Amino acid sequence: MSDLLQSLRLAHPAVLAALLLLPVLALASRASLAREPLARRLATLALRLLTVSLLVFALAGPVVVEDSDERCAVLLVDRSASISEGGAAAAKRYVEDAQSGAGPGRMVVVPFAATAGESADRLATDLAAGLEAAAAAAFPRASERTVLLSDGNATVAGNLLAAAAALQSPVDTVPLAATTGPETWIAAFDSPGTVRPGEDFTLQLTIRSDRPSRGEVVFLRDGLQVERREVAVEQREATVLLSARLLDEPNAEFQARLEGFEDTRPENNLARAIVWPSSPARALLVGKGDADFARLESLLRRLRIEPHAFSVEDLPGDAGGLDRYDLVVAANIPAAAFTPQQAEAIAAYVRRLAGGLLVIGGADSLTAGGYRDHPLEQLLPVACRYEARSQRPSLAIVLVIDQSGSMEEGGAIGLAQQAVRRTVEMLDARDELGVVAFQETNRWIAPLQPCTDKQKVLRQVDTLSAGGGTNMLPAIEKAHLALDESFADLKHIIVLTDGISYPGDFDALARGVAASGITISTVAIGERAAEPLLRTIAELGGGSFHLCRNARELPDVFARETAKAARFGIHEQPFLPAYGPALPQTFGKPPSLLGYVETKAKPAASIAMLAEAGDPLAAWWRCGAGTAAVFTSDLDGSWSRPWKTWSGWEPLWTTLVRQAIRPGGAGGWRLHARRALAATIVTVDAPPLGDRPEADVQVSLQGTRPDGERRESPMPRVAAGKYALETPALQLGTYQFTVTATIAGQRVFSGKTAVCIDWPDELAPRETNVALLKEIASATGGRFHPAPGQLLAPGAAPRTRLVPVWHCLLFAAILAFLADLAVRRLPAVFPRDPATAGRSAPSPRSERNPDPDRNHPHQGPKP
Repeated sequence: MSDLLQSLRLAHPAVLAALLLLPVLALASRASLAREPLARRLATLALRLLTVSLLVFALAGPVVVEDSDERCAVLLVDRSASISEGGAAAAKRYVEDAQSGAGPGRMVVVPFAATAGESADRLATDLAAGLEAAAAAAFPRASERTVLLSDGNATVAGNLLAAAAALQSPVDTVPLAATTGPETWIAAFDSPGTVRPGEDFTLQLTIRSDRPSRGEVVFLRDGLQVERREVAVEQREATVLLSARLLDEPNAEFQARLEGFEDTRPENNLARAIVWPSSPARALLVGKGDADFARLESLLRRLRIEPHAFSVEDLPGDAGGLDRYDLVVAANIPAAAFTPQQAEAIAAYVRRLAGGLLVIGGADSLTAGGYRDHPLEQLLPVACRYEARSQRPSLAIVLVIDQSGSMEEGGAIGLAQQAVRRTVEMLDARDELGVVAFQETNRWIAPLQPCTDKQKVLRQVDTLSAGGGTNMLPAIEKAHLALDESFADLKHIIVLTDGISYPGDFDALARGVAASGITISTVAIGERAAEPLLRTIAELGGGSFHLCRNARELPDVFARETAKAARFGIHEQPFLPAYGPALPQTFGKPPSLLGYVETKAKPAASIAMLAEAGDPLAAWWRCGAGTAAVFTSDLDGSWSRPWKTWSGWEPLWTTLVRQAIRPGGAGGWRLHARRALAATIVTVDAPPLGDRPEADVQVSLQGTRPDGERRESPMPRVAAGKYALETPALQLGTYQFTVTATIAGQRVFSGKTAVCIDWPDELAPRETNVALLKEIASATGGRFHPAPGQLLAPGAAPRTRLVPVWHCLLFAAILAFLADLAVRRLPAVFPRDPATAGRSAPSPRSERNPDPDRNHPHQGPKP
């Protein structure tokens, strides 16, 4: 008895404090037992106290510590389908040899596969479940070992090392040979999951073989064969690509099948993939009022892309407004036409929101449109630079400068002088320059003359000073008359003012200037300038209007206007385009083009076509998260007229659009699902959110299993802009998933994908996982590949076991409680005293007032 008490331990000794309530129980029992004979009262009280004491000790978690020298073993034998015939035979011999050297009852054999037992499903391996079964089969009073005989390839996810540690005994591991070939199987059949209607996409089939093998791959779409291809697997793995397009259909199911390969198991020669359509892509087309997008719009519709035409004035000024579109096309738009907010929005749309940008050339675009050093140039795969060429047409330009008194404010007159200097520096001897200054009157600061002596012109410009009113019409007339007599190829007027001119018939003047082959551009400084008038003059005169909020912008504006007027960077002679390295020569020989804008390719650009002297004609590159592309000739203008009948026009522009447009998935969201070990993994890549905090994004997944059961779960964020969720997949069939993303409660993305599991993971050939088996043995203090005779060898320390005994105390408490009932309910056990048999237990009132009929000293007799 003393030995038992010494080996007794309590898991929760604090529970014993409840024994302090036993005196309270004894006092509470006094009243209810008062009428009972003494023997019955004592017996009942003792049994009640014993019952409560036993329950308290049972709750304290008593265990008995035992040491045992007896040795036994539990043999876990893997009988899954991945074990080869040789491995199964080796396991049988090992078990027989181990049992022959052990005494009766000292060894238990537990077969397992998907679960433990002889009837377990062999098409799965759950090593953790096998180890848990070993714990259930453990010997209660012996020092046992667990021996795991397996190939170490689990196909059911589980915490293997935790299950091994829970045994609290060494785990020996014995490797068994996995199934060997010849074997060829489909390792993966990947698809994009969701694609846009009309968009080309690629499915990737991965074939593996344990030896070089040849055979055929058969592809089917919705049950109909679409392609049969011979494939050679030389280096244990081969990849086969299938191109497809989703049209007006709810989804498409693709199937890949292997035929004719060296093979043992035909079950793993089949795989399926399902592709769903997403919402159509949208393109925003930005052009001038006369922009001809008809042919491009028709092409976009054939590509299942919705075109939406805008004027540059209506272009959204924030990235969020542009984010509703997957492609922005800007055709022959000068840089000055974009407001700073619009340029910033386009940059954010491309770089952060993965948007697509396609800039098309023309006389007012790219280098000729003042893109040099503009924020938009940084987005493009080309630099807006040009080389001076002798064939450039000559230019005669007159600068009409306001020198009224208001031009003194903010140093505007000085900045106007700098602007004139920039123009002078850009011209050469073939060009002519004149400068007219005006206030109430006007005068030639520098008469129209060839730019042979630039220093003389600059000295004349330095004489500009501010003072007087604003009378603009006579100054423009003077410039018109001078230019009308010039023999230059190109003639242009730039008018600069910061105020409101004296009245005059400016419309007639502008029309007359334009009729003479002279263009007029106007520049307004500040808020006081007559913006509507200046804008009208520029429109009627065939030029551009510029509004400078700050006079510091003047030099850049004059430089862009001069470059445009002189047609710097414009090549207007016929040339034969050539294919570049980024575009296969499959569209046929292109006809000549009549012009393009000169640019220089940036180092990282992909060049699709080349123009004269190696200048890029079509190019694209990655810019941040998005893609930007250029075509340096015009869309459907005078330069590209010979291409209107070229059969290669549509495939070329299809390529440009496909390269530039944001990849599939609404708003840049990408959804992908793949098969994992006894599971599926769904991932979502979100586009950059700009200033929105990622905490506002909620992504949820609704999954439908092959048996029709549906579950909805939130998808946790695993990295910046990436969400993922792994779900169990123990059934064969199709797992369908619908992913929904919301930002601040508003849905921004919804897409579908699927994972098709057509054969169990157990049928994928694998080599014996020796590393895992060694890790299990090392982590538990076991041995790797011990001989059968070593399993029960003496020499190990006695095993210490903690034997719970709370159930014994609980059983004793139940017996004590039943005895208490018997003592109180059965008269034969303790007969009542006849003297007290008819007496009731006194109530508290009767003890205080034994004669209730006795009159109170201060009361009269009862009536």
